[in-house]
Amino acid sequence: MQAGGVTDTSLPLAVPANGGVTAAHNHTEDRTPPLLTSFRTDLHLGILTLSFDEPVLSSSLEPTRFVVQSLTSAFLTDQTEYRLRSGNTSSSNGEVIELQVAVDDLNEIKRREGLFISEDTSFLRFDSDAIRDMNSVAIVGTPSTSAERTSAYRNDSVRPQLLRFNLYMSGTPLLELVFDETVDYTTLHLPSIRLQASESALDTNRTHDLSEASTIYTLDDTRILINISLDDANAIKYKRIADDSSSAWLVMAETAVRDQNMQWVTPVLDTKAYNVFDYKQDRTRPRLNAFILDVDGNGALTMSFSETVNVASFNQSSVVLQSSNNHTGVAETKFTLSGSSMIQLLDRPQVVVALSKDDLDEIKRLFSLGNTVNDTYISVMEHAIADMTANRIEPIIAGNAQQAQAVIPDIGPPTLVRADLN
Repeated sequence: MQAGGVTDTSLPLAVPANGGVTAAHNHTEDRTPPLLTSFRTDLHLGILTLSFDEPVLSSSLEPTRFVVQSLTSAFLTDQTEYRLRSGNTSSSNGEVIELQVAVDDLNEIKRREGLFISEDTSFLRFDSDAIRDMNSVAIVGTPSTSAERTSAYRNDSVRPQLLRFNLYMSGTPLLELVFDETVDYTTLHLPSIRLQASESALDTNRTHDLSEASTIYTLDDTRILINISLDDANAIKYKRIADDSSSAWLVMAETAVRDQNMQWVTPVLDTKAYNVFDYKQDRTRPRLNAFILDVDGNGALTMSFSETVNVASFNQSSVVLQSSNNHTGVAETKFTLSGSSMIQLLDRPQVVVALSKDDLDEIKRLFSLGNTVNDTYISVMEHAIADMTANRIEPIIAGNAQQAQAVIPDIGPPTLVRADLN
């Protein structure tokens, strides 16, 4: 106020020493906590828009103090509520704050089937001190029974994408698919997933579509784990797919899987296949599961292995037939295949050795061998055969030979093929 600005009838008003500013004698500091008046949900962008009854400090936002829930109740479970683990905001101080939900939190929310899928399943509560007003007064927390229902809801309309895949070929082969968001494992269609030996799959003989025999053993998540069936694994191996990381590629039709909002996955085209990200080569040695000896007719030895084997690696001299499981060295109780017996020329888990006439006659000459399963056993050395990645077979020693699954004995009468008269 200025000197002389107000006067009585006799003297000018005195001017305060501070230049005219006077302090309020009855000022009351704002200690009223802010209130959340509403919030809006946008799962497409992953944003919760929070509206308050007064301006708040955006820097005081504590995302981990917010909990989303599917209903108002005192009895919530892991599937009906989720506490945020992260988040941030780029909003300025004010009555409206946008909370950007972290991707991991969004995926956890989507993984819970009935949580935040509509306005009626979208509620928000918070702990005390989740945010503060401009006077640093903390908001007061709300119980789960009084959570705020969203005032607007926008669902996720973005198609999920495959980020990468991992392939572990040893033992029971495992395929891992990694997506950018949670997908619904119950919608996974295995025949829509193809493994191939190159990016563009010009050679159709080196591609393989998974069958329904392969199995899924995971729940809704960003990662789907698939146990590749034995038949699928053997087909992959004999087609020389995934022998190493450079021959492991994947394509995917859009019908392969949906996300939690029933959006089909973005397809991976067969001309732009994904190369494997993490790869482990098959290091498991093949095993001989069973064998059948047929000494009738032309004669054959059928061997069934635990996986596809490379017929080019077959070494006949490492295969021995014997009349007991603990061969003691008597000459006429064992027979080693000769190089004249030939294996079928196709890589499969089951191979057939066509016995040469000389080998077949020698087996027949050893009358104590090859009559029944009780006198027909086999031993193999590790160099007998290898799988498609050069893992040698597990040896079967002569002292613990494997019994035949079946024997087809010689029941045909001999035929005179020549007679010489001197």
